Amino acid sequence: MRRLQNLDKEQQTSFASMFPELDKVVSVEDTDKYRFMAVSVFDHWLSKRSPINYYLMFQKKSKC
Repeated sequence: MRRLQNLDKEQQTSFASMFPELDKVVSVEDTDKYRFMAVSVFDHWLSKRSPINYYLMFQKKSKC
């Protein structure tokens, strides 16, 4: 379980000065200072057999 903690005003001001357009990044707005990227996270490792099982399952559903 993750514990989240709010920053005090001094720390917030410090971060705002280091990352001036952070609010745009959070709002997914365009900015010249940052680039966006996507990250995929898997909840488990696939075995050697798993991908073919998903493929076969998809093939069966698409024929219906």
